[in-house]
Amino acid sequence: MQLKLPNLRIPTSFAIFCAGLIIGNPHFAQAKYVTLSKAPKSFLNKTQQVQFHHRWLHEYHSYDKNKSKRVRNWYSALMSEKSTDSLAELKSLYGLAGRMVKYKSERTDYWSTPGETIARGYGDCDDYAHVYLTSASLLGYDMKDLWLVAGTFYGRYGPVGHAIAVIETKEGKQYVLDNLYQRVISEEKHHSFKPSYEINMEAQAAFVSVNTQFHDAF
Repeated sequence: MQLKLPNLRIPTSFAIFCAGLIIGNPHFAQAKYVTLSKAPKSFLNKTQQVQFHHRWLHEYHSYDKNKSKRVRNWYSALMSEKSTDSLAELKSLYGLAGRMVKYKSERTDYWSTPGETIARGYGDCDDYAHVYLTSASLLGYDMKDLWLVAGTFYGRYGPVGHAIAVIETKEGKQYVLDNLYQRVISEEKHHSFKPSYEINMEAQAAFVSVNTQFHDAF
């Protein structure tokens, strides 16, 4: 499997162009994250995200043999959470991540792999998102149904950069796993967040994307 991660800076003009597609097409008014367009090739150059992806691939198939006992314990606990109930499964992996990882902000943004995050026991929002998404993938979710979504969270102290995980179940329902919410929620209940771009775990490419809260706000 050879996948590429992009440079994640989406130009304003590109976002406005995609916003025009949204407003002109009623399909995009649905309460879902949807892929609109692939970022231009000029943005798919080498970044820390490419380095992250190489490290992620290296560890993905060997969590049960990881040198960190914390990681091995996390993997073992995760595998015991398999269920035919998609929502129960997502709640379990979300709760497990919360027990294994404590929030800690970073002065310089660095994308840690799930193994790195769990081994040290702390991380920030994008680290949580990667743990959620990798957990879902390990439990059998198709990578085409897994997205890292980055954007702006509008909270009590003003707007801040934030990242979340969006997971679509086999029933076609999208759920948001956000470390700020303390629970798994449906996409339409996820408020105060304006998405800027998403990375689909299968395509490993950046897409401009929206939800119903901000479909006309780009």
